[in-house]
Parts: sequence; structure tokens; C-alpha cells
Amino acid sequence: MGTVRFMMVLALAGCGMCGGDTSDLSADEKQRVASEVVRTFYAELADGDCATIGKLLANEHSEGDCVEMVEELGHREVELVDIAEAYVDGRDPDAVVVRVQIEDRGEVNEMLMRVIREDGDWKLKM
Repeated sequence: MGTVRFMMVLALAGCGMCGGDTSDLSADEKQRVASEVVRTFYAELADGDCATIGKLLANEHSEGDCVEMVEELGHREVELVDIAEAYVDGRDPDAVVVRVQIEDRGEVNEMLMRVIREDGDWKLKM
């Protein structure tokens, strides 16, 4: 199931996750792609799939970071409940802020996640 979700992200992003110039993406397309990156991240987090999660994280993260994150968040049973909204960051046209509702240890909280375009790919910056 994880591979299918990741392929959906690639399809939604068009060239955006494959590299190349994606400056022609509309704000709606950026928001849709960023939301799918977040959905895929949480789906893969539940599976503990660092091979896919690593492709979704900004380059500042290592394989070890992913393993640690999966262990920590998996232990806490963190799940995505809903994506409340996504909007292009007014400071950076290559960044989208995604407001999510997360269930963590049975309690639902809101948080902001940032998805950035890095080397033509859309990545989660944590």
C-alpha cells in the first residue's frame, strides 16, 4: 500500500517531485501536492517504511533520523486525523504550510507542518 501512495504523490506532483522547473504550479496544485506528501508521510510512518519516508523528508535528515522518528512516533501511536488546510507560505513561494490534526496517545492536537520544494522535489521539513 505504501508504494501506491508514494506513486500517487509522484503523479500529483508531476515534475515537482521528479526534479525540474515547477514554477508554473498554481497555489492550488502546490497545496494539493503538499497535503499528499503529509498524508503519505503518516501512512508510511504507521508502516515504519524509512525507505519511502526518507524520500519525503528534506535533505537535512538522515536514515538514522528516520529510524528514530518511526520508533518515537510509532510508540506514541501518532496518526493523522485530518488536514484542516494548506496554504502557500507568503514568505516563500516554494513552501506550503499544512495545518493538520494529529492523534497522539489518544488526544487530538493541531499542528503546522511545512513542505518545501528542494531540488525540484516536494519534501517535508521537520
